[in-house]
Amino acid sequence: MARVETGQPYVTVRAAYHQWYAKVRIRFDEDQFTLQDITNLLSRVGLQVGLGEGRPDSKNSAGMGWGLFEIEKTGDN
Repeated sequence: MARVETGQPYVTVRAAYHQWYAKVRIRFDEDQFTLQDITNLLSRVGLQVGLGEGRPDSKNSAGMGWGLFEIEKTGDN
């Protein structure tokens, strides 16, 4: 279920990616934020907000709970 411009519900197809990952490069002001601050902010987004269509609080796609993620520690960080 999604909502069109008028706010009316509309049945539509949404892609689902169950096993996905992204390498993210972030620039930030190190005088204002630490790496731990940025990591904590990204973790909160992954746990509570999500990315893309169907996010838990999305008013336009009925809050399907998609797009949540975890930060994975790799050898690069």
